[in-house]
Amino acid sequence: MQRSITSMFNAPPLWVPESLEYRRDYDWFRRVFHSYDTAILSFAGCTIDNERLEDFSRALFSSEDPEEQKQRQQYFQRAINGRELFEQLQDSTVGLSPRAAAARLSGTFLGPDRKTTCIVVTVTEAGVNARRESLAIIRQTALEVFDIKPDDLAVAGSLVDGATIDAVSITSINENTAPSMLLASLLCLWCLRSFLFTGIVFLVALVGQSLVLSLVTFTGEPLNAILIVMPGLVFVLTVSAGVHLARYYKNVAADPAAVRETITQRAIQNGKTPCILAAATTVIG
Repeated sequence: MQRSITSMFNAPPLWVPESLEYRRDYDWFRRVFHSYDTAILSFAGCTIDNERLEDFSRALFSSEDPEEQKQRQQYFQRAINGRELFEQLQDSTVGLSPRAAAARLSGTFLGPDRKTTCIVVTVTEAGVNARRESLAIIRQTALEVFDIKPDDLAVAGSLVDGATIDAVSITSINENTAPSMLLASLLCLWCLRSFLFTGIVFLVALVGQSLVLSLVTFTGEPLNAILIVMPGLVFVLTVSAGVHLARYYKNVAADPAAVRETITQRAIQNGKTPCILAAATTVIG
């Protein structure tokens, strides 16, 4: 169950249908340019005059550890900054003046002052799949190269969006699962007035919740912000059905004419239709 939670992977652009123009453009761009998510970095002092911007690109792809260097080359596609583009636009191939080059980059790689810039890091497919690790490498490299504090570094982009949703989703599961289960158990106890029936219903609901989370891992699919609804939904549906069946069991058992061997069968027969309808309406909702 914990393995499926740690496999959390959210990709908001992939949530929309493939028929939408936005999704078609996104897929076309990835297919043609072999480009995936990006991280955009900036900080106070990140200007086209900062010579350390070139050091960052070199440091991102290199490491004293051969294994780590291999990992970085697998994760990152390229790192480009406004200083580099500003100089490229002025070389002999393009031949723009500094003023024209700054105007060309204004609003994208240059801010309103035409000095402030940023670094754009493009990751590979492997980097996207391990984006929490790749984002940590990007942050650490920036802090070391530019000698700044973590709070002074601003990082944005699609890579950050997905990683942030992952982190918030995992935190939500870890913090809210236990309280919600406790609340459901108290409500179940209040409805059934029996510790025995409450324990049975709670145990079955817990097994069902664990089973659906395990199925996510066994199928090889990562958990996402949509699928995290599933364990809670299964738990609530199981508790709801358990309360219904337990009440039907009590009603049948209270009948003086009831035969002990058929009480369970009669309770299931009586509660089958209401439970199915309740589950169906909940799922639809």
